[in-house]
Amino acid sequence: MDRRLILLFVVFSLSCASLSAQLVQKGLALLQNSGKQPLAQVSLLVSGAAPATSDSRGQFNLHFATHKEGDQVRTIQIDKPGYELVNLKDVELWNLSATTPFVVVMCPKGALEESRRRYYKLGEDRYRRLYQEKLGELERALAEHKLQEKEYLAKMVDANRQLQSAMARLESFCDRFARINRDMLDELDKQALDKLDQGDVEGAIRVYEEARLLETFNQKRQWRDSLREEKIVIYEKIQEEIKLLEQEGSQAALARRDSLMQFLEENQPSADE
Repeated sequence: MDRRLILLFVVFSLSCASLSAQLVQKGLALLQNSGKQPLAQVSLLVSGAAPATSDSRGQFNLHFATHKEGDQVRTIQIDKPGYELVNLKDVELWNLSATTPFVVVMCPKGALEESRRRYYKLGEDRYRRLYQEKLGELERALAEHKLQEKEYLAKMVDANRQLQSAMARLESFCDRFARINRDMLDELDKQALDKLDQGDVEGAIRVYEEARLLETFNQKRQWRDSLREEKIVIYEKIQEEIKLLEQEGSQAALARRDSLMQFLEENQPSADE
C-alpha cells in the first residue's frame, strides 16, 4: 500500500477515535416568559468545548474532548446581540449530563432592569407607607404624653433602622424576582410569583426566607441525627466492653467497669438530642 495512503488511513482512524471519545452535551436556548419560545443564534463559549450556536429550534450541542459525565463546566460567555442572560445561577451550576440538556434562558436587553425597578417600587411604596404610619403613631404618643422625649427619639431611630434594613433586603431580592421564568417554575418560584402578582413583594420575600430557614433546619437535623447514630454505636461498644470486664472479674476490671457505667449514665443518647 502506498505510504501516503497508509498515513491518511492512520490520520482518519485517529480522527474517528477522537470523535467517538467526545462527550456531546445537548442544550436548548429559550426566551424568558414566552411559552418556551426557542431562541436562535445564541452563541456559547464554554471551557473545554468548541464554540456552539443555537439553531432555529433553539437547540445546540457542546462537544467535549476530555470531560466526562458529571463534570462541572465553566461558561465563559453566552451571548446574543440585543439580549441578556436570565438564568445565570443555573448556568454557573452546569454539570455534564447525557440525559439532562443545558437550558439557557434569555430576555431582551434592559428587561431585567425594568423588572427589578418595578418590584423595587412596589416594595418601596409599602415600606415607606408603613414607616410614615409608624412615625404618626410615635408623634401621637408623644403629644398625648404616652412617651417621654427620650423614648420617642429611641423609637424614631429604631424605625429608621428598620426602614433601611427593609430597603436593603428588598434590593437583594428584586434581582431574583426579575429572573423568574414563568415557563419553568419550581414550587418555590410559584409561591413567590403568586405573591408578586398580587403586589405583595414582602410576602414573596418571606417565601424564600422561610424556605432558607427550613433548609438550614433540615441540615442541622441531619447533622444531629448523624451525631446521635454515632453516639449509639459508641454506647453499644462500651456496653460490650463492660460485659468483658465483668467476665474478667479482677478488681481493676470492675473499677474500670464502674467508670464506664457512670459515663454511659451521664451520656446516654436520647431521642430528642
